[in-house]
Amino acid sequence: MPKDMPTLVDFAKMLKSVVAAHGFVRASSTWRRDTGEFVDIIEYQRGGPQYTLNIGVLTKSAYKVAWGTDAPQRPHADDCTVEDRIKNLFLQASDLSVPMTDEMRAKRRQWWELSDPKSHAEIIGLIEQSVLPFFEQMHSRRAQIDYLRRGIGGAAHWLAPMSIEILRYECGEHLEACANLRNYKGKGKYATYPDERANAIADRLNCLKL
Repeated sequence: MPKDMPTLVDFAKMLKSVVAAHGFVRASSTWRRDTGEFVDIIEYQRGGPQYTLNIGVLTKSAYKVAWGTDAPQRPHADDCTVEDRIKNLFLQASDLSVPMTDEMRAKRRQWWELSDPKSHAEIIGLIEQSVLPFFEQMHSRRAQIDYLRRGIGGAAHWLAPMSIEILRYECGEHLEACANLRNYKGKGKYATYPDERANAIADRLNCLKL
């Protein structure tokens, strides 16, 4: 490997110089910031000679309602209420009402080459310009609802529609959220299981039986 080629250790040092001042703490390949109510996550993922970052915000109360247990002490991106790869997070608040198209997804870079000396610096720039503001924006349940409704990345997960209703309930929309959970019908290979999950969530929210 050429001496001037950045390594994973170099990347971790570079990332620390950016995120440590914002309260992030590293454990292995994951950086976390626990605000008490939310946990912001930056997670390094390598795939052969390439790598990417998974980004997410975990809302602890929503996790507990969804799964019936407290959020993990060291959550990962796939535990988050809203999560995705870094490619989908280059969005301004005003863009959240615009549906994500296949063309828009294709334009968002997903993987970077470990052998590319410029890749680490590019990622650091994106974290400063897009990811940190995204975290601040997602410290709002309303913003999380809008993000999940767009169907971006992890928002396509089978739990996303139920997460929306949990968040709506926490925003005070009790009757609507409960009705949607009680009437929820899963689709595809999860046609039965999500119905049971939705009713379990409704029970934890003390929704009336229909």
